[in-house]
Amino acid sequence: LAELLAGEVKADQQRSLERARIERLIHGNHLKIALQPIVGLRCGSILGAEALSRFPDGCGTPDAVFGAAHRAGVGLELERVAAERALETLPLLSPGT
Repeated sequence: LAELLAGEVKADQQRSLERARIERLIHGNHLKIALQPIVGLRCGSILGAEALSRFPDGCGTPDAVFGAAHRAGVGLELERVAAERALETLPLLSPGT
């Protein structure tokens, strides 16, 4: 029982550390958006853009960061901030994209 409880305590501590790390990314304005063009294969013109979340070097890949955020209980907050930042890039797009 002691080993089981010790494992649970360690897992809780790890989740707390991960939560704090993700919250620093969210509140420290470290989440950046990269726009990847969507090109029409027939016409060769840019039809739109995909907004991709990017994090500082050493934070991990976006899927790893989002996965860790969900496991730590702050996934929806990170998703919301990513969506808001993506929407902020709309003025950068040409009309009609």
